[in-house]
Amino acid sequence: MGRRRTSCRPSSARGAASTLDAAVAFHSSTVVGAQDYQSAATAVARLRQNNITTVILGLDWPTVIALTNEAASESYIPEWFYAGAGSIDSTGVARDMNQAEWAHAFGITSWEIPIPPPSTECYHAYKSIDPSNTPDSLFCSNHFYELLQLANGIQEAGPRLTPQTFENGLFKIGLRPPVPRWSMGGGFVPEHFSFADYVAIMWWDPTRTAADGNTGSWVYVQNGYRYAPGEIPTQDPGLFKAGVTSGPDSS
Repeated sequence: MGRRRTSCRPSSARGAASTLDAAVAFHSSTVVGAQDYQSAATAVARLRQNNITTVILGLDWPTVIALTNEAASESYIPEWFYAGAGSIDSTGVARDMNQAEWAHAFGITSWEIPIPPPSTECYHAYKSIDPSNTPDSLFCSNHFYELLQLANGIQEAGPRLTPQTFENGLFKIGLRPPVPRWSMGGGFVPEHFSFADYVAIMWWDPTRTAADGNTGSWVYVQNGYRYAPGEIPTQDPGLFKAGVTSGPDSS
């Protein structure tokens, strides 16, 4: 999907009105197969034809790799708005995008700001069991929190573990606010089955050093401040100007 230049500016940055101009669907039965690349070429041609200057992404990350590579090959360089789908708010995944294109990417994320790997709960948990080795960084950044929630539900379920007692166990934990304000806020309660309730605003800098020590990082404006629905600022929060790439070191 995209927006026209005549009315398009990043809404979080300038507060201007915008018009959704085109929606482009993708066929993704394969992981970036030939059909996906053809879809990317078709999408880029359509976006360019419609004078789209901001592309709103709702795609899986392999398809966005194909799309940004195709855009670069056609010298089509719009703004790329990441709306929270496809795990592209993972710094490691974002590095796989075409970096000439991704230098114009910004968006929102419900993930916390990354911190140096030795400071993470995953690292400490692993070291408590196997102090001679180090955990896999991709597992720690992408999957440890899934296991943490699984363990929370099992522990709170009590002595008789069933799907219902597991669910009730997570419900008993309830909702947490984002305190400190850069942390993830949310939880599970009846009719609330997705954890995160708040988002941070970020932009991509292919030259900045990330929390993992590698080049290329999401940059979080206002120190990763979390916004609830309706709180996202309409004025420029500092996109492509300032921000942090790493959260507080808690080691």
